[in-house]
Parts: sequence; C-alpha cells; structure tokens
Amino acid sequence: MSAERTHLFLITGLALGLGYTMASSSATGYPAGAAVSAGSNPVVSAGGSVIHGTEVVVLTAPSDQALVLTDVLLASYTDID
Repeated sequence: MSAERTHLFLITGLALGLGYTMASSSATGYPAGAAVSAGSNPVVSAGGSVIHGTEVVVLTAPSDQALVLTDVLLASYTDID
C-alpha cells in the first residue's frame, strides 16, 4: 500500500471517528443570556464626522461614573493631524 493511500485511510478514519463523537452529544452554548449586562456595564457606540477646525463632544459619562474607551477608529480623506 502506498503512503498516499495510507494517509487517505487514516484521515478518513479520523474524520469518521470525530464525526461520530460530535454527533453523539448535544450542542450547548454558553453563556445562555447576554454576554454583557446592560444594567451595570452599558455598551455604547458613537460615530460621526468632524470638519477641520471644529470641536465635537462625542461621548460623555455621568460625573459618578467612568467612561472606558476600548476601540477608536480614525480615518481621513486628506491628513490626520
């Protein structure tokens, strides 16, 4: 038997075994509810555009809370200064 044929049999056997193992159990997804609670950790998105020379307040937080930025995307059609 050639090496290619041996590899083909091994791969086929492994695929069948893995398929049987995966099909014999039920799928379960975690967490069951929302991943982030909107009560204590609200998720907020903001976007827009700014014209050169203007100042814009994009997001604000209440004085008794902190605002944590996780992602910022800056794009420009000319130059970002």
